[in-house]
Amino acid sequence: MPSYDIEFWTDLARRDPEGFFRERERAIGEFISSHPDVREQLTALQTQVDAMRAIAGTPIAALRGIFGLMDVHLIELGEQMVELRECTDRLRDLVNGLD
Repeated sequence: MPSYDIEFWTDLARRDPEGFFRERERAIGEFISSHPDVREQLTALQTQVDAMRAIAGTPIAALRGIFGLMDVHLIELGEQMVELRECTDRLRDLVNGLD
């Protein structure tokens, strides 16, 4: 994964805001295209992020909305990890019972 050059993006946003948004769209599209196995999910997530940014009113409000979305996904991931651990424990018990 290429590194993120904050200086490049900051400079571009300051000197050419329209160019920044064009380049941002290109970079996001390139990233999504490079992950064809989850392209649909990434596109849906980016659509949600863009919608939050559009209706938020301020960058801080947009960040709060995006962090809220991340929180929901992290909670779901945590729940899936617990379920996986429980399944793994049951499988281990079954395998150990065969000995």
